[in-house]
Amino acid sequence: MEGDGSSLKKARKFGTQYRNDFPEFLRMWPNRETDEGHTWLVPAKKIIDNGYNMTLSALELIKPEIVEYPEPEEILASVATKEERILELIQEMRELLEGRQRQ
Repeated sequence: MEGDGSSLKKARKFGTQYRNDFPEFLRMWPNRETDEGHTWLVPAKKIIDNGYNMTLSALELIKPEIVEYPEPEEILASVATKEERILELIQEMRELLEGRQRQ
């Protein structure tokens, strides 16, 4: 479900300008229609066995995205290298400004 017909702000407002998936879901419900990527039929036993965890990955309806990040040491080394380059550029700019001021 991508929208329930309301804004996403704290003071929720409803209106036709907000996405509302409910009418389409209600149309599909009598015939238990599904829509790949949006609606699924899940046996109640599977939900109960999952401790009522109804996330898509817990119900094995999608595979969780696995993101691999560099090791912290690699990240710090990269940051340090970039910082050194920034300091070099700042020094070059200072030298340019000093040369301009002397003229």
